[in-house]
Amino acid sequence: MQGAQRIRVCFVEDEWAIAELLRMSADGEPDLETCGILPRADGLRAHIQQESPDVVVIDLTLPGVDPLIVVKEASAAGRPRFVVYSGYDDEETLDRVRAAGAFGFVSKRHDVDALLDCVRRVAAGERVENA
Repeated sequence: MQGAQRIRVCFVEDEWAIAELLRMSADGEPDLETCGILPRADGLRAHIQQESPDVVVIDLTLPGVDPLIVVKEASAAGRPRFVVYSGYDDEETLDRVRAAGAFGFVSKRHDVDALLDCVRRVAAGERVENA
């Protein structure tokens, strides 16, 4: 993407293999750039301040602070936008994700391409759910 700004993505995922797959997949795309991988949501607020990601992809089952609390707080500030990437895709979970202010949701049953497409669409201002 010559001259165009890349979408800065932060991944919050405690499973190292999944986090590494997401990083490699995003960094292999001309319009995406990984600006961090965190294994828990505890340090996410500071990371957002320091790195200014456009989109944060976050798992729901992380050690430490409840990820949806961080999503709700950061979403209230307007930036970054959040995509929840989770193995839990029941209606109750989706309602909690919506209430927290996430722009996107992708079930882990979908492939990485579906997640990256969601990141692009969320960065452009769309709300996306791929349960």
